[in-house]
Amino acid sequence: MGWIEMLKLQSNAAPRIVETIGEMEHDLKRLSKIAERFSKIGSKPDLREEDLTSVIDGVISYFRKRLPQMGQARQHYC
Repeated sequence: MGWIEMLKLQSNAAPRIVETIGEMEHDLKRLSKIAERFSKIGSKPDLREEDLTSVIDGVISYFRKRLPQMGQARQHYC
């Protein structure tokens, strides 16, 4: 987390670098969430309602950025 903050301070707002830092920050948050989930193994679950459409849209967006060829293949079939 500290390195990301250092990169933000030294990025000089170059669009490509800012975008990459944003993706790194998003990935770090996801890893933190995974670590938090592992720490809860064996504890009582915290159930809550979620909007399934927004969850699926988030997953699709996440993979389109990381697997661009997958997004192109999907466009050919639609």
